[in-house]
Amino acid sequence: MRYTTTAARQQEMVSYLQRHGRTAVATLANEFDVSEITVRRDLAAMSNRGLIKRTHGGAVGLASRGAELPLAARRHRNQHVKSMIAAAALEHVLDGHTIALDGGTTTGAIAEQMTGRTITVMPMSVPLIAPLCVDDGPTVILPGGLVRRSEGTLVGPLALASLSRLRFDVGILGTCAVDRDGTVLAHDLDDAEIKRAIVTLSDRVILVGESWKFMRRAAAPVCDLSDIDVIVTDDQLTVESSELIANGAPDAQVIRVRTEDTADPDDR
Repeated sequence: MRYTTTAARQQEMVSYLQRHGRTAVATLANEFDVSEITVRRDLAAMSNRGLIKRTHGGAVGLASRGAELPLAARRHRNQHVKSMIAAAALEHVLDGHTIALDGGTTTGAIAEQMTGRTITVMPMSVPLIAPLCVDDGPTVILPGGLVRRSEGTLVGPLALASLSRLRFDVGILGTCAVDRDGTVLAHDLDDAEIKRAIVTLSDRVILVGESWKFMRRAAAPVCDLSDIDVIVTDDQLTVESSELIANGAPDAQVIRVRTEDTADPDDR
C-alpha cells in the first residue's frame, strides 16, 4: 500500500507494530511497499519521538511491551473509529445526567461530541476541558488535583475529593488494557485510583476503547469487567477477546461499531 505522506505511513507503521509486536525491517519494507532504507529512516524518526522501540534488525510497538504510548502518539490514531465509539457511548447518556469523564483520547472524542447536551460533566483531564467549555456546551464542574504532565490527567487527593463530593449517573472510563483474566488495567497507579473512584461513585459505568486494548497487560488494576455495564469498542475484536468479554462481563451490553470503510483519509 502506498501512502501519500511520510507522516501517514509512519502513523500506520506505529499501529502495525502495536498489533504485531516485534517486527523485522524486511517485513515492514514488504508490508509498506518501501525500501529497507526508508523503513530504517522511519524507525529512527519514530524512535526519536518515543513512539516505538528499536530492536536488533527491526522494532517493536510500545503498547506490545506493556508501556504507555505518549498522548501525542495516540491523539491522532484511528480518529474516525474513536469518534464512532464516542457517538455510540453517548447514546447511553440522557439529558439531565451527571457524568464523570475519565481522561484519554477516546474520552476526548466524547467530550467533543457533548456540545448541545443538557448534561453536567466533571472532566478528569485537562485536555478535555477546552472542548467542553464552548458555546452550547454542557455544564462543567472542574475538579482539583495534580496534573500528570504526560497525560494531562488529574490525580491525587484533591482530584479524589472532588469526585467524592458527587454521585454520578454515568461514569465513562477510557481503556488502557484489559487482561486475559478480565481485569481492567491502567498504566499509572494514580490514574488507576481515579478510575476506581469513578466506578465506585457511578450508577452505571461505560468502558470505551478500541479492540486492540483487549488481551493486553498494564501495571495497575482498576476493576473487573463484571463491574462494567456497557462496553463500546470496534468490530475488530478477536475471537479470544470476544470470549473474554462474554465470560468476564456476561451482563454487560457490548456495542461494536463498524470500522469497514471508515479509515481516516490520511491512512488510505
